[in-house]
Amino acid sequence: MTRYALNSAVLTAFGTCEYEPLNRTAAREWWEAGPVVATIGYEETCIAMERVLGIPRPRVNRRTIEMDPGDEALVFRIALPPNERRSATRG
Repeated sequence: MTRYALNSAVLTAFGTCEYEPLNRTAAREWWEAGPVVATIGYEETCIAMERVLGIPRPRVNRRTIEMDPGDEALVFRIALPPNERRSATRG
């Protein structure tokens, strides 16, 4: 089983999945439970994960993944206010 951190929910293969919200404590505990392959595409999201979850800052990694049965993912999305766009600058 591989555990991923993602910045968006993406279905990579046919099958059944569960997608449920977690609070900060549960998300931090999930992260700390074992190795995580972080595939976060934006520096802003990595910074937010560090600040919100209190974890070491993940590195930006735009790698494409394919999940297998039994894999898990923590999806960390930054929700922007209506009509606001993500900054074009990347750190």
